[in-house]
Amino acid sequence: MSEAIPSEFAVLLPTATVHVFSHDEATRNTVAALKGDWRYARVTIEAFEGGADKAEAVYSSQTSPDVVIVETPTIDDSFSAQLEGLAGHCDEGTSAVVVGPVNDVQLYRTLVSMGVSDYLVNPVKSEDISNVIAKTLIEKHGVSGSKLIAFVGAKGGVGTSTLAQNFAVEISKHYKQKTFVLDGSGGWSYMARSLGNNEPSGSLSEAVRMAERGDEDGLKRLMVSYSDELTYLSSGSEALLSEPVDAAGFENLIDYIMGTYPIVVCDLSGAPSALKTVVLSKAVHVFVVSTAVLPSLRGAGTLIKEVKDIRGGETDNISFVVNQRGIAGGVDVSKVDIEAGLGMKTDVDIPYQPKIFATAESKGQLASSVKGSEKIWSGLLGCVSSLFRDPKGADKDNNAGGIGALLGKLTS
Repeated sequence: MSEAIPSEFAVLLPTATVHVFSHDEATRNTVAALKGDWRYARVTIEAFEGGADKAEAVYSSQTSPDVVIVETPTIDDSFSAQLEGLAGHCDEGTSAVVVGPVNDVQLYRTLVSMGVSDYLVNPVKSEDISNVIAKTLIEKHGVSGSKLIAFVGAKGGVGTSTLAQNFAVEISKHYKQKTFVLDGSGGWSYMARSLGNNEPSGSLSEAVRMAERGDEDGLKRLMVSYSDELTYLSSGSEALLSEPVDAAGFENLIDYIMGTYPIVVCDLSGAPSALKTVVLSKAVHVFVVSTAVLPSLRGAGTLIKEVKDIRGGETDNISFVVNQRGIAGGVDVSKVDIEAGLGMKTDVDIPYQPKIFATAESKGQLASSVKGSEKIWSGLLGCVSSLFRDPKGADKDNNAGGIGALLGKLTS
């Protein structure tokens, strides 16, 4: 009964909790499987065996979640009574989704008028339930606009950091949104030097500790403004051979930053594997960077497969970038052969342009500021353009009361 989520809603969903109550194991498994969807990285999902009566019993002793999904084998007066009992134990802001046995437009309208957010017909499809939950959370909490974009290289020396930093500059200018860029490589980071021509202000581990303490002032000391729209984490002061931070701490830092900055770009080129894994699972878009020579392409093939596995097999938001095309002369693999070998299209193919990149490095500038580089950044921006359209048609008043408003409606 619910419309598909528009592509503009393909965002990292806000922090929330979702409970599903069903006697059908298949339904519970379908909802639980959403944990593998990158959009749900910040959503806690719990599945319970039972129906509305079980939900009522659970919420008699604990707080109700953001969204409760209840499956019922019958839609009759007894179920309405069960909903009334459930409503009496739910917080007013809890949204309800009902999974029922029949496809009935009038029933759907009746349930929605009672305060139910949506109605689905069993057996539910993963795409349908995923879209309904996403739509409900977005209408409830709004679209935070925080989008995490990751750059990861097939091997060292393919230009991942250069592309990530210049991309961050260009996306902040193009969309005029506050953008943050950080590097997960600890002491190996040269972002402070390349973006600010300065020494690092501190270490990645300091930033993580400050985020864990909620020390906003301390964290701001490590943040440097490149422009009105772009800020970067001036890290890199730790020892080169030390492990910068653990994955949980790094994830907490990113979540903290995403609470303020609509766009976050993360350079994973030199990050430890654990940090790469957590970011690649959360990112709304991933750029995999390689050169066109065989050693790099072999690494790219393995990396793309692992990134797909981390993201539950999803490939729509993974872009493959060939950088420095021509640097190896005649041994470069053709675009046709690369795509046939990887089973994936090349989204951006960047020729080796020493005049642009060498000029930028020698003058202490970013490549994006050198004339002639426009096509490079427009190609990368084109890969993520669909993420930045404004959502349309969100009616935030429809479900403002949640299931908690059911009690008044059912008894009035």
